[in-house]
Amino acid sequence: MSFKLSEKLDESDESLKVAGTMLYWGEGYKSVHAKNVDFANSDVAMIKVFLSFLRKICNINESKLRIYLYCYNNQNPKELLRFWSKATAIPLSKFTKPYIRKDFKKEKINKMKNGLIHVRYYDKKLLLQLLDWIEEFKQKFGRIQ
Repeated sequence: MSFKLSEKLDESDESLKVAGTMLYWGEGYKSVHAKNVDFANSDVAMIKVFLSFLRKICNINESKLRIYLYCYNNQNPKELLRFWSKATAIPLSKFTKPYIRKDFKKEKINKMKNGLIHVRYYDKKLLLQLLDWIEEFKQKFGRIQ
């Protein structure tokens, strides 16, 4: 089984479900034509919360998880891979070849100091579940008054 949604959520778990869904709504790739969950960000805490959501609420199968690093050519990709591996508790073997952007400009020196990662989970059904939860929130709270 690729994932198994937690059924009985306490207040903390329910908050994590809402947080994970909202994070994906804001920072995830939401095409129904996609084949996987793809959440991208450079904020370590945000990445950790989203991974917590996947692990605790969705009970994912870690073997379907991949991480894709995006960084600039003035950064050390090997160092960034180690940083993100430690921060996410995901082994380096789950990281794909990084994308290194060649057009670094000095005014961007502090932008994305740890690069940006895509947390990718290869399961279309989980993507559709996330999109359903997002739709529920839109219906419940998205009406303009």
